[in-house]
Amino acid sequence: MEVRQVIDSTNQRDVNVGSWDWEQDVAHRANKRELSQTELMQYLRDERRVEMAQRVADEDARLHARKLAVVVDGFLPEAECDALVARVEGEGLLSSTKSETLQHCLANCNFEQSEGSEARLAFARDVSARLWARLLELDGVGDHGRALLAELRTAPEWSARDYHVRHAAEGRTVEMRLAAMSDYIRFMRYSARKTIDAAVASTHGDFATDPRNAHHDGRNKRAAGDSFMTALLYLSSEDDSMLRGGGTLFLDAAGEPLARVSPRKGSLLLFDHHLYHRGEAVVAGVKNVLRSDLLYRPVDVCNGETLEC
Repeated sequence: MEVRQVIDSTNQRDVNVGSWDWEQDVAHRANKRELSQTELMQYLRDERRVEMAQRVADEDARLHARKLAVVVDGFLPEAECDALVARVEGEGLLSSTKSETLQHCLANCNFEQSEGSEARLAFARDVSARLWARLLELDGVGDHGRALLAELRTAPEWSARDYHVRHAAEGRTVEMRLAAMSDYIRFMRYSARKTIDAAVASTHGDFATDPRNAHHDGRNKRAAGDSFMTALLYLSSEDDSMLRGGGTLFLDAAGEPLARVSPRKGSLLLFDHHLYHRGEAVVAGVKNVLRSDLLYRPVDVCNGETLEC
């Protein structure tokens, strides 16, 4: 496994970060989980005050949010990637979506309808366990691997500010510590649009939740913890003659690309949920990709007790 940076010092300053909503930011600064109804209404009566509060939250995100995006090349052997694709195909796990160019397999989805077949659940269990075991092996992959795993061990305070505020109210100081790879697994298959011109010109998806739309990833709480980082495993390579396009783009505030990750079979892209990004359209061929998330749990730093999310 080899680690390479996607967002470095040359483009960190300009990458778009999804800030806390103004009402959350105001509450957190007052060491509260949320504003009271009276406090909220005081803001809502003054549009300029709301605008200023959101500007403060946006600037706080620009200055203090971590902007981590890295690729681990060789995370899984190519043969193992091919076996995952063959399993999805062989067990008939793919479902259609609202787009003719996207099929997917969702397992353990808790916010939209998905078929909870035993085959899907077994696939998710196997994949999450394998990804988790492989992630921990970074500790033995030279200085860069150890440094990355050390960075991933704890979620940044800015990202988990709501947890810190909540537990501070109980007299606790906590860290959000890496606990598991999410069992919410999304396998996605993207194909080319009908015409090359349409694919090249496309900068958005075909429906509201299409990953090809520019977006920030949201948290997805599971039994094992809450998610703060996206783990995207490429199962196809752009350097193969069949696949063109399908990169992952990280964007600035205007939606313009700052960095591009080319699909490479077996490579794992890890990035903070709050980084603005989108999937590039496939121009030719088929792109297979699998997504999970890194899960974290609050731990009392004084006594080491693992707390509820």
